[in-house]
Amino acid sequence: MTHVSKFVRSDAFIIDSVMENKINKFDFVAFKNTDESKVLIILNKNEGDLNIKINSIYSNAVNIGIVRVEKYSFKTIVRILNTR
Repeated sequence: MTHVSKFVRSDAFIIDSVMENKINKFDFVAFKNTDESKVLIILNKNEGDLNIKINSIYSNAVNIGIVRVEKYSFKTIVRILNTR
């Protein structure tokens, strides 16, 4: 998991994340680093590619984007927030 450790720091903590439509063989976890950046890791264990719509947990009106996760792979999405 060297790849994940590049983005999820040792002092990060897991944050709430929810899925509206449960897809079999699909897992995810979200982290928040102490610098306020957020990391979402999506694992696709399906035989086909997935297109996943990501919204803010605070408002479905805030569409972060659609991510394509190829079959039998994982994606790492990093969101760096401007804290100014």
